[in-house]
Amino acid sequence: MANTSEGIVTVSTASNASTAPGPGQQTAAAAQRASAVTDTGASADTGASNSTDTSTSTGTATGAGTADTLGIADRARAVREGGPLVQCITNTVVQQFAANALLAVGAAPAMLDHEADAADFAHVASALNVNLGTATSHQLLAADQAIGVMAEEDKPWVLDPVSVGASAYRTSRIRALTAQRPTAVRGNASEIALLAGAGAGGRGVDSTDSVDAVVGAAARLARDTGGIVAVSGERDAIVAAQGDRAVIARVSGGSSLMPLVIGTGCSLGAVLAAYLAASRADEANTRATGSDAGSVAPEERLHNDFTAAIAAHAHFAAAGHRAALAAAGPGTFAPAFLDALFLLDAEELGAVRIELATATFEELRA
Repeated sequence: MANTSEGIVTVSTASNASTAPGPGQQTAAAAQRASAVTDTGASADTGASNSTDTSTSTGTATGAGTADTLGIADRARAVREGGPLVQCITNTVVQQFAANALLAVGAAPAMLDHEADAADFAHVASALNVNLGTATSHQLLAADQAIGVMAEEDKPWVLDPVSVGASAYRTSRIRALTAQRPTAVRGNASEIALLAGAGAGGRGVDSTDSVDAVVGAAARLARDTGGIVAVSGERDAIVAAQGDRAVIARVSGGSSLMPLVIGTGCSLGAVLAAYLAASRADEANTRATGSDAGSVAPEERLHNDFTAAIAAHAHFAAAGHRAALAAAGPGTFAPAFLDALFLLDAEELGAVRIELATATFEELRA
């Protein structure tokens, strides 16, 4: 696994254990929590493509290799064995697909988005995913309440700024949520650029910008929020800021069919929340059984969240690649993708191509 002795970009060469995460290895407690799924539905969003380009357009390369080096399969196993409960206040079009994606990776979904019980349920949940693609007044109130609980209890939450820029009200509301410092912001290039003040937004859920073109904007947004910023596209970019530098992970893989299936992008936000929750559980277990006491250092927390975000994107990239091999088109890709999320083994997860780079903010502005 990556270590934190030199900050968030240091990567060890130790590989993960050779055993697969094991589909169906959810604990009894996690399986019981899975019964919290309550809603159905499915949001258009962008996914990864089948790009295999590993060139770096911005920054100095600090490492390139496979997900095996970062212990991605170990993190996938932690999600499956821990079965984190993810509260989703999400796009009504994507609820069913997101819930199924969470179940497929071993997490437990709870599609609860009414203000009457949002706060109560947030106390029980391990993480929160907020996606206001089809925002209702109930969802807006529920999001405020649930986010408040996440902050109070130091739990991770993910913001997916779907269609920010499409209307003045939507943009204002999403900016207000961003100011509450989400653990991670995940969106397409145009959405991230607008939130960072570098663009006008996309065409609805579609991106009109390339991922590499907005890496600098993503880094500034990461610095402003203090969290992780993930940009989906042909080659996903996961960005974190530390001091006067940014670290960028580029994840290759996926399939060109992913943007043609409703919910592949939006469900990634939910799965990202599950990976962040599993990482927090690992932090707690380490402190409970080790000599370290007290709260987690900010640098260590940022490193853990960054690696968890890479792992979630690698899981989706590997699943997209596997599903594309079995699919005839978008209609058969969707079920094949859910199967792949469930069936991927350690070898497939470890084979995802990941490139790490670091750059100063001055370099990113150039």
